[in-house]
Amino acid sequence: MQSGMCLFCLLLSLFVSTLTFGEDSSQVEEEFSGAKVLLGAHRGGRGQWPENTLLAYKEASKKWPKALLEGDVQVTADGHLVMMHDARVDRTTNGTGNLADMTLTELKALDAAYHFTRDGGKTFPYRGKGVQVPTLEEVLKAIPNHCFLIELKDGKDIVETTVNIVRKLKAEKRFMFASFNPIYMAGLKQYAPEMETCYDIPSALKLITFLRNGHWEEYTPEHRMLTSSKELEEQFHITPEEIKMIQQKGILYQVHTVNSQEEMKRLLTMGVDSILTDYPDRLAALLKKRSSDRRQGLWSLPWVTRVKLTYIFVFLCFFLFSAVQRPQAGIMVLAMGNQSEAGLHIRFSLLLSFSVKRKKILKLPYLGSMRTVALAVLVPNVISVSWLLTSEPVLTERVSEPLPVIPVSVTV
Repeated sequence: MQSGMCLFCLLLSLFVSTLTFGEDSSQVEEEFSGAKVLLGAHRGGRGQWPENTLLAYKEASKKWPKALLEGDVQVTADGHLVMMHDARVDRTTNGTGNLADMTLTELKALDAAYHFTRDGGKTFPYRGKGVQVPTLEEVLKAIPNHCFLIELKDGKDIVETTVNIVRKLKAEKRFMFASFNPIYMAGLKQYAPEMETCYDIPSALKLITFLRNGHWEEYTPEHRMLTSSKELEEQFHITPEEIKMIQQKGILYQVHTVNSQEEMKRLLTMGVDSILTDYPDRLAALLKKRSSDRRQGLWSLPWVTRVKLTYIFVFLCFFLFSAVQRPQAGIMVLAMGNQSEAGLHIRFSLLLSFSVKRKKILKLPYLGSMRTVALAVLVPNVISVSWLLTSEPVLTERVSEPLPVIPVSVTV
């Protein structure tokens, strides 16, 4: 029984240590659960970096380790698959002409960040910095762990070319296809039935028909994700209740392209699975605040206050368990007597816990690790209580002399 209590105290200490001293994550990745990918970087985050470039995808993947990276692919004149949205290169590069008429070598000679600006054309921060039009293969190799949503734009054999690259890099499980061209989507289903795909317009209309004609239970999903927009929601009068029904079928519901934080808040409240935005930092800030607002109890208190309250909680648990097992030990823990080794340990750790500074303790850099703080505060208590429960309590015995008997005479 003694060893069981000691083990329980140890596990309790480790648990509370993790709860109290674990750093609050500022990463959006905490918001991802199951198949949800709430944060979607549209064209890599085209409001923050040059769109559809390796620079954008690297920066977005670095800042948000589990973001969904969206982009567009087209086929060059010599059969290469490159990342670009427009049919012409004029808007994003210093070149001119149709992409389909240009070779990969010609495209690589262009400045893919030439027109990118964050201040309405006053400055062009990446112009002349060697930002090129990347191939899909270059992007997937450079970012090996992220999920991608790639829209097929146009080009000869674009379906087969894209699928072959994805299979070559073994990226099937982190890749999803989209296209407004139903021929491409039908070709994908035939050529690569194992690949995840998005609804095109004909299949989306079929879904809505089943949803509203009373035969929804009979409907079998054709694709993995339904992409929508505020305009489409208004046009087809899609309600939050219908979105829930769609999600219950295992279909992810995504909305694009959302740059207003008010609209982002509305969609988050509605419970959508993914939001594509040109400004992923805006969505990331909302997701972080949303996660923070959900915290209650100890997590809503200041960091140092949580440390103090946690210490008190752990100390009381140690006292109760030691008191039940051996009352003398409980008294020693509570009293923290000068003669008690346990008392010295507890008093030292109590002083240490109340002296916590962020990143530093008592201004000693070598004690700066938060895990060091946890061990310094909690381990002495574990040792003390374990010692108290497995050994005879050390109590100072005071032997008093017997009181002398004083004869008393009573006169009546």
